Amino acid sequence: MIRKYMILSILFLCIFVGLTSAQEDIHSDIFNLDLSSWTAITLDSWQIENGIATSTGGNPGLIYNEWDDTQYISEIDVTANDTLINKYSQIGFYVYYEDSDNYVRIFLRDDDRGKDNYDGLDYESKGPSFANARTYNINTSSNTSVEFDSNVMHHLKVVRLNKNIYVYFDDELALTFEFKDENPAGKVGFYVYSCTGYFDNFYLRPILMENASGYINELNLTSTNPTTRIGSIYTLHLDDITNENVMFSLSKFGKTLDSNVASEGDTVSLNFENGDEAVNFKVTQVFDAEDNSAVWLEDIISASTDDLNIGVDEISIEPSYYQEEDMEIQFSVKNLDGGRYTAKPEITISTDGDSKTIYQELDLLSGDSEEIKVVLKAPQKQGSQKVTVTIRTEYSTIEKSVDYQVRVINPTVTTLSADLQEDNGIRGTVSIGSPFSAELVDWDTTAAIRVYRVVDNGKKEIYSKDVPVTGSTFNIALGYNEFYRGDGQYVVSVDTGGMQDSDLFEIVGEDFTYAPTGDEMPPTILTGELYPKLMMLLIGMFAAVSVRNHMQRMTRSLPLDILAIACGLAVLAAAFIRGESDMAAAGIVLTGTGIGMAVVRRSDSAVGKVFMMDSHLHDFAGMLLVFLSAGYIVMQVPEWSFYIVVGTLVGYYSALNLYRRR
Repeated sequence: MIRKYMILSILFLCIFVGLTSAQEDIHSDIFNLDLSSWTAITLDSWQIENGIATSTGGNPGLIYNEWDDTQYISEIDVTANDTLINKYSQIGFYVYYEDSDNYVRIFLRDDDRGKDNYDGLDYESKGPSFANARTYNINTSSNTSVEFDSNVMHHLKVVRLNKNIYVYFDDELALTFEFKDENPAGKVGFYVYSCTGYFDNFYLRPILMENASGYINELNLTSTNPTTRIGSIYTLHLDDITNENVMFSLSKFGKTLDSNVASEGDTVSLNFENGDEAVNFKVTQVFDAEDNSAVWLEDIISASTDDLNIGVDEISIEPSYYQEEDMEIQFSVKNLDGGRYTAKPEITISTDGDSKTIYQELDLLSGDSEEIKVVLKAPQKQGSQKVTVTIRTEYSTIEKSVDYQVRVINPTVTTLSADLQEDNGIRGTVSIGSPFSAELVDWDTTAAIRVYRVVDNGKKEIYSKDVPVTGSTFNIALGYNEFYRGDGQYVVSVDTGGMQDSDLFEIVGEDFTYAPTGDEMPPTILTGELYPKLMMLLIGMFAAVSVRNHMQRMTRSLPLDILAIACGLAVLAAAFIRGESDMAAAGIVLTGTGIGMAVVRRSDSAVGKVFMMDSHLHDFAGMLLVFLSAGYIVMQVPEWSFYIVVGTLVGYYSALNLYRRR
C-alpha cells in the first residue's frame, strides 16, 4: 500500500516538474551581456568591465541583435558619471529599434547645473508616432528626482505589450506611453549621451501570449482578499495554500475555466475557455498561515478580453439653455448583452465649466438598465456645447455625448436704431443689437417710449408707454389720440437696456396743413452752447473771488441782502423786456426777499452782523446767488446767454473790488 502511494506521488511530481519546466522553456529568459551578441550603432566604443557594459561619448548606442519582437519584459541596472559635462549625465534604453530612422528610447537625465536645468525621465522617438504619455512618481520640476552616482546602481524595468509601454524606475512606475498607429517589431538596447554610462544585469523575457494587453507590476492575494479581475468578466482566484504550494484558478461568472498549482519562484499560466492563454505571472513569495495566508505575484500579464457590453442609453436634455441655468440631465446605464454586471463604476457627467462624479451601485442582468438624473449648470460661453457621460469601470471606459446650445437672454444692448415716421400717428420699427450673435440671443424685456412736445424754451413730456421687447426688432404704433397736442415739433424717444434713440417730428395732424420748419430743437442746459457758457460763468466767478482775496489783504464780502435785491431786479428787467410773466414772478420774489433781508438787518443788529459778516462762506453764498440768477435768465432767454455771462462776470468782479464797507 505504501509502495502504491509512493508511485503515485512520484508520478505527480514528475508531471508537475515537467509542466513547470515547459513553462520556463516557453518564455526562454535571456541573460546576455556578451558583446558578440550586441552591435554598436555609433562610432563610440563599448567595453565589458567586471561584467558591466560601459561607454563614454557624445551619443553611444548598443543594440541587442538576437531578439526582435513586440512583447517583452526587460530589466537592467544602470548608472552614469558626468565625465564630459560637469554635473550633467544622461543614459537611456531603446524600447524599440529598427534602424537609425525608426526608434524610440527612454532617457534618464541627471542635471544639476542650476535652477533652470532639471532632472527628467521621458522618451524621444524618430519614425513611429506615440500618444497618451504620462509620468508617475518622477518630479521633473526638481533636481532630486534622478541622481546618478557611479558607485550606486539604479534599477530600470521596461515592459512592452504590443503598443503599450510601461517604464519602472527603482521599482516605481515612472512612465507609460503607447504606439499611436503601428505595432512594429524591434530590438532593444542601451543609450548614452555626453557622459559615461554603466549597464549591468541585463535581463529580457519574451512574452509569447497572444493579444497581451494588461500589465500589473506587483500584486498580492490574501485569504481575506483572494481575487482580482482579469478584464471585466474574468476573475483570478487564490484558492488554497498547502505546504507552500499555491492553487490558482480562473473563472468566468463563477464558473472555473482553468487552474494551476505553483510554488515560490514559479511562473504560472491560466487559459481562457478556448484554450488561449489568459494570464501569466510569477509567484515571488508565499506565506502559509491558514486564515492569514498570502501570496505575492509579479509581472502579471493578461490578454485582452471581451468586456461586458455596458452602454449609455439616450441622454435626455433640452435643446438649449440660458447661461448658468440649471440643466436637468437624464440617462440610463444599460447592460446591452452578456452576463450579469455587478459593480460600482465611476460615472462622470460633465460639460464646460461644471461636472459631477457619482459612484452608482449597479446590478444589471442582460438587457437591464438603471436611470440616473443629475443637475449641472449651463456654462457662460454661448454657442454649441456638449454634455458627456463617462462610465469608468475597472478595465474600460464608456463615453457618450450629446450637443446642446447655450443662449443669452437680455444681454447688454449695444446698438439701438429707431425707424419711425408719421403715419396716422407715429409708427415704425426699432432694432436692437448685442455683443452676441443674434441667433443665440433671446429678448424678454420692455422699451420705454416717451413723446415730448417742443416748446419755446425746451421740451415737455406729454406721453410715455412701455412696450414689450421679445426679439431683436419690435414695432411702435402710437395713434394721434394718444399723444397729439396740436401741430408742432415733437420728439419721440425710445429707451431700452441703457441705450436711447430720439427722432424729431413736425406733426401735421390729420389735416396735413403743417409747414415743416426743420429738424432743429431749442437748446437746453445740457444741449447746444448753454452748458459750456454756464460753466465758464461759474469758473470766472470763482476766479474773481480768488483774485480779490489774493490782491487785497482785508477781504470784504458783498452783503447778501444787496445781492438779492440786485439779482431780483436783473430778473425783473429781463422779464419786462421779454414779456414773460413767469420770469417776472421769480424776479419779484427774489427782490422782495432782498428787501426783507435789508429791513431785518437794519432793525436787528445781530441779524445785520450775520448778513454783513466778512467770510469765505458769505463769499460763496453771494457767488451762488448771483450764478443761479444769471443761469435762470440764460435758460429762459438762451439768445442772451453771451451777454448775460460776460455782463455778470464784469459786474461781479467790479462789485467785489469796489465795495467798501462804511
